[in-house]
Amino acid sequence: MTNRKSAKINVLSVRVTNERLDEIEVEAARENMTRTAYIQYLIDQPIRPPIRIEAVRDLEIYRAYLPWLQELKCQGNNLNQIARGINRANLEGITVNNYVRSLNQVRTAYQQIAQSIERLGDLLK
Repeated sequence: MTNRKSAKINVLSVRVTNERLDEIEVEAARENMTRTAYIQYLIDQPIRPPIRIEAVRDLEIYRAYLPWLQELKCQGNNLNQIARGINRANLEGITVNNYVRSLNQVRTAYQQIAQSIERLGDLLK
């Protein structure tokens, strides 16, 4: 490995708006760089930033909440089906006692989910 700089023989042409070009000029001046040097500096930055500890914790929290989020989605689907059934029953003049029972079950499930999420939140603090 040598310390010599590689010959710059390639040209990269990029189209930007006047506003973006002005932003690049301002940022380059702020860094005391030429426009070309600033753009090369930006290109040389890592594409994938290192993983932050906060991101790992966020992922753990997401994974902890994921089953509850999936359950809430299922319950939302159940509510939609119940609402459709109640509307159909009302149009046909049918009693809706069995739908009321289903709604009570959904309400109980929501309460249990809310309590579990609250306990999980307390554990993750």
